[in-house]
Amino acid sequence: MSEILVPLTAQTAYELLILEVTLATLLLVGGVLARLGHIRTHRALPSSIVLVNLPIGLATLLPPPSRTGCRRPRTSSVARSTGFRR
Repeated sequence: MSEILVPLTAQTAYELLILEVTLATLLLVGGVLARLGHIRTHRALPSSIVLVNLPIGLATLLPPPSRTGCRRPRTSSVARSTGFRR
């Protein structure tokens, strides 16, 4: 996981694991609520879980910020020899 928001230590990784397991359990509870006919509660629960999980997913998927700024990646020698350009 990238360290955009908080440096990843053993403690934060453990807390993140507990949070993700809790969110998965709540998704299962939402499915049970839908089967029991509590549609409004079911409708709100997964939406809330997605909003909680969105920053976690973005922090995981985004690359860490570069210390030297945003640089253009170098073109490989294969790309130069074949004329491929971005």
